[in-house]
Amino acid sequence: MTGGKDARESLDQAAYLAQRMRAQGRWHRPLIALLGLAMFAAVLVSGMALPPPLQTAGFTLAVLLLMGLVIYTASRKVIPRHHKLLYSLVTPVGVLLYTLTVVLGQVFFPKVLWWWLTGSILSTLPFWIIIAVNAATGRRR
Repeated sequence: MTGGKDARESLDQAAYLAQRMRAQGRWHRPLIALLGLAMFAAVLVSGMALPPPLQTAGFTLAVLLLMGLVIYTASRKVIPRHHKLLYSLVTPVGVLLYTLTVVLGQVFFPKVLWWWLTGSILSTLPFWIIIAVNAATGRRR
């Protein structure tokens, strides 16, 4: 009868681990959404409202938020199955869009609303893509 006891212990341990993983993922999407909204605001406000010396601080904050996304998603114990390549490609694309927005915006489009609004939306694409992937994989389970 030790087999039955071992099986029950294994099931209890699996249930405990599943509960911990669900608890860890509970704030995953909302936290990434908050980071994305902060990134959006940092790029838009820095490009439209801040004078040039303070723009650098705003753009630095935006880079730190993007780095926060990378660190946060890398620290998660579980990446949705079959999406490791997507996770590794989405951040460089976001960095490229952010860089183009900031560099071209400061040179050619200072204080032009449509440029900074579009650029801030495109700069936050990595955040929304990761949320969408996590939502889609969560629904499939």
